[in-house]
Amino acid sequence: RNVAWFTVDSTDLDWNVFARYLAAAVSPKTKVRDERDIAGFLGDLFTAPAKRKEDTLIVIDDIHHVFDARWFGEFFMLLLSSAVPKTHLLLLCRSKPPLPLWRLRSKQILNVVDEKMHSVSLTDEGVEMAQKLLAVTNLYDPVNLESLHILNQCLRAHTLFKRDVNYLVTDDGKV
Repeated sequence: RNVAWFTVDSTDLDWNVFARYLAAAVSPKTKVRDERDIAGFLGDLFTAPAKRKEDTLIVIDDIHHVFDARWFGEFFMLLLSSAVPKTHLLLLCRSKPPLPLWRLRSKQILNVVDEKMHSVSLTDEGVEMAQKLLAVTNLYDPVNLESLHILNQCLRAHTLFKRDVNYLVTDDGKV
């Protein structure tokens, strides 16, 4: 299973910083190009996932930190068009996405969770991807209920809860 996870920080507004960390998560050999060549950077970034036979999941967590970056609109539109087959993108944010992302919601590509009820749900595509990544044929089969529960708790943690606000992690790593 190929999973790349990049958690964006509020200090990642600079394109070179953001791109360097994203490249390190997805494909460490990718050369970071300047902001004027986002398309070239993304082409290089997806070279390694394109060569893999199995699916690749790229998670960009806390992407709301860079919604206001001057390069974000171009990056986002090129990201969607540059993704190669068998590459799945999961963008996690804790605020209402900017207009380009919100339009995807109307096309039922982006699923919006109910923050007040602290609930999340996988779309049909999300269930299919989870089944592939977990190598199971039916995520809702009773033998897989523990995996489903863990997956749902992880989704809730990354989409709804904030560390040190909704939960605490002790020095020894216990939640």
